[in-house]
Amino acid sequence: MPVDRALVARGALSILVPRALGQAAGRSDLGAVAALGAYGAAVDDSAAPWRTRALVLVLPQFGGALGAVSPRAAARRGRAPARVAV
Repeated sequence: MPVDRALVARGALSILVPRALGQAAGRSDLGAVAALGAYGAAVDDSAAPWRTRALVLVLPQFGGALGAVSPRAAARRGRAPARVAV
């Protein structure tokens, strides 16, 4: 099975660079969050039409961002955030 080396390099860099920048800035937590976002983009990278790629990349990222922000918003209002196992 042929391997697209450019695709592999782009995926590796999209994860390693945010992690390295987070470590260098002393905020490995933010580097990990950025790398997780890049991971979704690296895994779903394809040659599909632009609209299809946009939906495949944006919708899961939006859901992840909503899941990361909603517990903080609930905590600010004095409510305990609900934990959901999927």
